[in-house]
Amino acid sequence: AYIVEVQECESGEVVYSYEMAELPEEILMPCRGRGLPLGCYELVLTINTPPVTPKPMQIEEGSSNRWMWLLGALIVMSVILVRRILLQRGNKGEDLIALGDYQFDSVRTVLVNGGDQIELTSKESDLLHLLYQSTNETVERDVILQRVWGDNGDYVGRTLDVFISKLRKKLEGNPRVKIVNVRGVGYKMVIS
Repeated sequence: AYIVEVQECESGEVVYSYEMAELPEEILMPCRGRGLPLGCYELVLTINTPPVTPKPMQIEEGSSNRWMWLLGALIVMSVILVRRILLQRGNKGEDLIALGDYQFDSVRTVLVNGGDQIELTSKESDLLHLLYQSTNETVERDVILQRVWGDNGDYVGRTLDVFISKLRKKLEGNPRVKIVNVRGVGYKMVIS
């Protein structure tokens, strides 16, 4: 038997999980058709097997489905592990965006000012990147909510305003960059 868990990277919270045990095939329906919103996730696989004496492997009819799920889980874990290793090695500047006196690293989700680094959440990073892509142009509230938070409705009335306020606070040491409220329409980033 084994347990597969999908955990959120930042909080470690288990988003989805299922246990594969010795059950009849018609009972098993692990996570089929579930979608995850964009974000950082880790796949945790726990294998609980009782000690057995080794014998030649025989794949019986109908048991290949379990092997396919195990193989799929191992492939996904390998991809996630390789991606994390590449991200930990750091980028060589390909993803740095100049924002006034700061550098915005969209992969590591940080603002860099000389030797100082200001950490950003994934939503703050997505929001900053969207505003940067439309520098000096107004981005409507609905467009921002759709692109940053998506259709899953993980936001409430003033969520966007709170995130804008947090970004302004993190950018306050950078007088060349301003996030301006266009009343009743949305926001725009102005870089001088």
